[in-house]
Amino acid sequence: MMNLRRRQLTDLKVKFIQTPMGMVEYTDYGTGEPVLFFHGGHSNCLDRLPHLGFDPLTYRLITPSRPGYGKTSLKNNESPEATAHLFARFLDQLGIQQTIVYGTSAGGPSAITFAALYKDRVKKMILASAVSTKWLEKNDKTYRVAEVLFHPYLQWLVWALVYVIARDAPKALAKLFFSQFSTVKRHEITYRESVRLRDAMLHYCSGHGFLNDIKQVSNDGLISRVSCPTLILHSKFDRNVPIKHAIHANDHIPSANLRLIENPWGHMIWIDSNRHTVKKQIEDFLNDHYVQNLSHYKHIIK
Repeated sequence: MMNLRRRQLTDLKVKFIQTPMGMVEYTDYGTGEPVLFFHGGHSNCLDRLPHLGFDPLTYRLITPSRPGYGKTSLKNNESPEATAHLFARFLDQLGIQQTIVYGTSAGGPSAITFAALYKDRVKKMILASAVSTKWLEKNDKTYRVAEVLFHPYLQWLVWALVYVIARDAPKALAKLFFSQFSTVKRHEITYRESVRLRDAMLHYCSGHGFLNDIKQVSNDGLISRVSCPTLILHSKFDRNVPIKHAIHANDHIPSANLRLIENPWGHMIWIDSNRHTVKKQIEDFLNDHYVQNLSHYKHIIK
């Protein structure tokens, strides 16, 4: 069984499906219940960090690149609603009727919209460090800097530099980016943390997707229509996506369960030793340990 797991992870290949709404680039591995991942900003279908807690011998892990990332069509798919419809057609062509949904960071609005518009197709949802409402204003410093650094014609220079540092000095890369992800002032970064970050960022590229992400306007009227059991995982120290997004999702999704995490890496809840807590929360949720009757109560772990 262990050899099968290693082989599936090693043989991860990018695939393509042409839908009536455009091309979808994706990866697909594992066997069992389908899980549809809506990856975060700068990421793509090769992102495996959010797969933490999912045994590929039990779950089929399907990660499409969101519109504007990789080869997935952005034209006419710019909004969370359009992305939801695109991925519904994508699942149709894979022959999948029902799935677990997992939304990360900037993938949150599309995941939430999918769960709201396709209730009968979503068994459960996980929101991890996820955007759930208006994210950035045009006059925000972060927005203005992102418009420049991650413009499609300039972003390749930024990522080329990141790749060089990642390959040659992963510890330096981790130190460079730590303050971008976390509000924690001091943390002794371990070698394993730097390697996990490096392995993820070597696949990152903004394409046309990130500028589309920061311009998206979430439809707050849809989030209350989500009816599936929902696990919300969010760090108290998240610098990228403020904790107000987790609270907003918890307040508006009737069957939501909010778990706040005190991890040093903030936004990157899959990097440090607290990842074992994240893994346990996901496994418990998948195994229905605290899914029953969530509409009658909320849990907030401090």
